[in-house]
Amino acid sequence: MAVSLRYPGVFWTHNDAGLVVFALDGEGELLARYPLDRRMYDWEDIAVSMCGEGDSCLYMADLGDNYEERETQNVPVRLLRASEPDPRAKANGETLVTESFPIRLPDGERDIEALLVLPGERVYAVTKGRNHPVTVYRYPPPLRADTVVLEEVQRLTQRARILPRQVTGGAVSAGWCRGATDV
Repeated sequence: MAVSLRYPGVFWTHNDAGLVVFALDGEGELLARYPLDRRMYDWEDIAVSMCGEGDSCLYMADLGDNYEERETQNVPVRLLRASEPDPRAKANGETLVTESFPIRLPDGERDIEALLVLPGERVYAVTKGRNHPVTVYRYPPPLRADTVVLEEVQRLTQRARILPRQVTGGAVSAGWCRGATDV
């Protein structure tokens, strides 16, 4: 779930099948639903951050890889981006047009569960830690359509973690980000 930056009281979420983005109000009532223009393979997280000239965007993480085999199956691991739609506009239900940014990891296939997008489209991804140490990766800016190898930033554990201690999502506070220059 991610908090809208443009529309007060709106929260964005998705279904695990990766077909629809939902806008909810603070009570959990459905405001709008937007089918995606492409199918997600293993949708894990969603984020909202500023993009472009004062716009805000939804960032969707098609980064999951439970069995660490997507690359060998020729299924791209990718980040999707779409301009944040107005859930109260008549466009409710229209297909959400996305841009795709394929990625690879420097140390092979991993199951990425958490997506963090800081202002300036500074993108970070965190692995779950099921089979390997929990690791933070950075997308070297700017976002682009060709396949990009993420940069390892830090390992947060020395080994794999048991289920209650695995990473399954992430968020960044817009207030905390004001003035932050790097993570």
